[in-house]
Amino acid sequence: MKAIGYWALSCLLSALSTFVFSEYPYPASEAVDFVYSFLFNVLLIGGECFFLAGLWSFKNKRINKPVLWGFLLATTINSIVFSFFFPVLWIRLSINACLMFVLCFINALELLSNPRKSLNSLFKWSSFLYFFYATSQLLRFVTGVFFRPVNPLGNSTIAIYLHFILGICIEVLAYNLILIIMTYLNDEINEQLKAKNKLYAVIAHDIRNPLGNLSNYVSIFKQSHDEWDDIKVKGWIDDMDKMTSNSRILLENLLNWSKSQLNEIIVQPRINNLNQIINNVVVSLKPMIDNKKIRLLIQIKPETKAYFDADMITLVIRNLCTNAIKFTSANGTITISAIALSDKIEVAVNDDGIGIEKSKLTLIFDSKANFSSYGTNGEKGSGFGLPLCKEFVELNNGKIIVNSTMNVGSCFAFTLPISP
Repeated sequence: MKAIGYWALSCLLSALSTFVFSEYPYPASEAVDFVYSFLFNVLLIGGECFFLAGLWSFKNKRINKPVLWGFLLATTINSIVFSFFFPVLWIRLSINACLMFVLCFINALELLSNPRKSLNSLFKWSSFLYFFYATSQLLRFVTGVFFRPVNPLGNSTIAIYLHFILGICIEVLAYNLILIIMTYLNDEINEQLKAKNKLYAVIAHDIRNPLGNLSNYVSIFKQSHDEWDDIKVKGWIDDMDKMTSNSRILLENLLNWSKSQLNEIIVQPRINNLNQIINNVVVSLKPMIDNKKIRLLIQIKPETKAYFDADMITLVIRNLCTNAIKFTSANGTITISAIALSDKIEVAVNDDGIGIEKSKLTLIFDSKANFSSYGTNGEKGSGFGLPLCKEFVELNNGKIIVNSTMNVGSCFAFTLPISP
């Protein structure tokens, strides 16, 4: 978990800033004053920046690097300008205090929203501590502006008490971070145990049954293959073909899902021909398409290319097409299309099937919900296909969306980058 690394680095930088502050040789020459002031403020603000980066990483949010580098650049410029060009101590102190106040306030706001209910109280207490820390920096800023201190160490009794209280708050905050990490790791272990149990349940139910039926068909053929007419035998063969096809797709999804849970999937993108991949998928699904007499239209230019991992997107297209076939009635229509959108390609699989209820649209991509339903011919899904599609599309820097209307049809679309 990257967040742990960011927080560890944050604690290290904050500790180093405290050490530099304690060794500050005041009064000192202009050069020495600049070095100590520069190191103290860069380390202190750097520590808060990495703490914020850790929060964003922990909550699976994008780390806004320009914002973090902006704070470090601002304190660097402030230290240089108001140490050498305009050596005004109170302005330098006030600006750095203001930067720290803003950073602490952002951290406090981020701590107000937590990713898991089990961490609710820990995040709220940590947020309270950071609001207190932000308030202390605001007081430091106000003191710098109105009182314009000469001694930056501030040896008054109030300052000593304030630093003592802040030290206690930081210690409690560090303890809270340890509890947050431990709680999160425990939650992850419990999630993996649930996922393992779900995997066993799917294997027991969705693979054992078709294999059992297939075994029964084989036994019948072995014992009395001469007693049945061609029409009956052909029907059984069609049933066996359907069972083996569905089991193969299910096994492939389970294998890839297991790899994704263990973080063993490696993305290997390159420029690929989408039309060729889609045609290969359609050929592999032809028995299912012919069985329901579905009309399938491919509206993609032969030269359509995009930047993606071919194996992953093949699985995505196969799952979306299999779902469309499953929920489309006999003699229905499925359309696969692709259009260029500036720097990306949008691939869409449309069907005129039974559709999906609006209340269930939020569940279909959630592997924890394990949402699945029966197709028009009683086909049963595992609940792994669509969550796996979403994960694979996002690993290829794309986005998947769905629009559906009951008794009208569904459209599953996803984007892929045209180039690296």
